[in-house]
Amino acid sequence: AESSSRKSPERTSTTSAWRSLTRANQATLAAGDSLLLKRGCTWTGPLNVRWSGTSTLPILVGAYGSGALPRIQNSHENVLISGSNVIVENVFTRSDPVTFDSGCQNQPAGWRVGFRLVSGASYDTIRASEADDQYVGIMIEGGAHHNRVLSNTLRNNNMKDPNFASDAGAVGISLMGNDNEVAYNAISGSDTCSELYGRDGAAVEVFGGSRNRIHHNVATQNNNFTELGKVPSSDNTYAYNKVTSSLATATFLVTRGASTSYDPGYRTKVFNNVVYLSGSQAYAVQCTGGCISSILSMRGNIIWSQDRVGYADAAFDEGNNLYWKSDGAPKVWFPISSTSRKADPRFVDLAASNLRL
Repeated sequence: AESSSRKSPERTSTTSAWRSLTRANQATLAAGDSLLLKRGCTWTGPLNVRWSGTSTLPILVGAYGSGALPRIQNSHENVLISGSNVIVENVFTRSDPVTFDSGCQNQPAGWRVGFRLVSGASYDTIRASEADDQYVGIMIEGGAHHNRVLSNTLRNNNMKDPNFASDAGAVGISLMGNDNEVAYNAISGSDTCSELYGRDGAAVEVFGGSRNRIHHNVATQNNNFTELGKVPSSDNTYAYNKVTSSLATATFLVTRGASTSYDPGYRTKVFNNVVYLSGSQAYAVQCTGGCISSILSMRGNIIWSQDRVGYADAAFDEGNNLYWKSDGAPKVWFPISSTSRKADPRFVDLAASNLRL
């Protein structure tokens, strides 16, 4: 690890770089400083990003040299971020399973998180990085706010909680904090065996977070694109996401009103997304427990779902959507407005997932 500091004597060169994350974690970095990890190298985590920059002089945690991204692996959280105005870029995290659930297809299990932003982490950016094979790829906890998750790759985050009774896990990005942006990421393989539900997992899960913006992401082969739960989840927006899956039980959106045993998610906005779910039991939209307009607004989306487009137990704010399935009879079990249609969107090439019109 090479440190570049304007103010401290810890400035090092590539020929005298620190050799351990322990040493890097002890560094004193000031606004505008950089901590660079050598490409092609692997460390056991965690890297503790506890420093804070400023809006004009952020602290950079990145990579130098040539070759594969620097790898941090096999820790409870591989990169733990508690500072503010920090940019983390070009860092790869992954983990080996801690154990396996022999009662559920020998599913990998373990509480392993790629990037974890704890309460107080704010105005941080994670970009051009990767998180694979973990419980949660990127976790933004309650009290972490105004962070950005941009242009990352999250693959096969399919570990489940080692406490098998809880059946949690398999999440690409978990949003428990407020006012965060999740955009231009590629999220795939968030899918796990579940003793409670058969299959579980989500590309982006909102669990108590509000006013988050999830847009222009590409999600493939996830059990679910998004599920919302836990008060005070509210005012979250999903826009311009491309969601495809051939998994048998894939879904696009799961949310609930106030009259269920789950907590409601208020004023969720779902605008201009394109969804193609080809699995035999695909069930794109699920909104129960009083799915009224104060719960969900869904407009301008194209949703092709091979089994059921969706169900809602009440009329919500719905308009200008297009619904379809291959036999020409999409199952839409909620009232649709006069501006919505059941019609073939005429995608350019379904086999190649080219969902242009």
